[in-house]
Amino acid sequence: IGVGIAYAALFSAAINATIKDFFSIPRPASPALYNVLDDAQITERLTPLFEETSPSWPSNHSQGITVMWGYLAWQVRKGWLWVIAITLILLVAFSRMYGGVHFPQDVLSGLLFGALFLLAWVPLEAKGRTALSDLSDGAKVGLALAVPLILLVLTGAEDATSSMGAAMGLGVGLVMEARTLRFSPAGPWWKRILRGLLGLVVVFAVYLGLSALFGLFDESVGRIPAMILRTFRYALVGFTGFYAAPWLFLRIGLVERES
Repeated sequence: IGVGIAYAALFSAAINATIKDFFSIPRPASPALYNVLDDAQITERLTPLFEETSPSWPSNHSQGITVMWGYLAWQVRKGWLWVIAITLILLVAFSRMYGGVHFPQDVLSGLLFGALFLLAWVPLEAKGRTALSDLSDGAKVGLALAVPLILLVLTGAEDATSSMGAAMGLGVGLVMEARTLRFSPAGPWWKRILRGLLGLVVVFAVYLGLSALFGLFDESVGRIPAMILRTFRYALVGFTGFYAAPWLFLRIGLVERES
């Protein structure tokens, strides 16, 4: 389920970034709307609670929260989890308008696209898992790298580099983990909590460290090299989460190997 959530969230984010780049609709507080507001004799300007720089439509937060929590509730199939999932989805969607960074149509479209993505993703994922089970490790690694890279090249969306880069590292990490680590997610509750906390620390430490390092070059190398560097950086983050962190858990005794 964790792997399914990760892949669903990353590919949903890539699709959202592609749609945003194609339509390039400005956000409520964007200077691109000022002339329209002036022509309509509307002089009051919105001051958002936080800053967003990507295009407005559709809302990635609304789409992403729908995909992640909808997928989790779908897989677990518990009524109480559906209540939590729907509550969180609606609260996040509302917060995007309350924060002044999205129009209502952005949020509603994000919710709709997220639901449609799930309807297509769940059956396709089941077929994909079956097909992948018969492939060699080399073929799995090749697909893990090729599919996100092809999508990234076809779309050309800069904001998709982070999600598709992470998908590459995630896929390679999964194949290596299954072959060399085979850690079991079972164990007492306190070990699970420690793994979760330590995993977050490790992944964010790598993310922040690489951001500081690669940030020295992003603005000076040009658009295409910057996209390549960003993709590589997020591939390392994805690999950390799905291989390096489990390796660490095994080394310090927080997990056991599967039989």
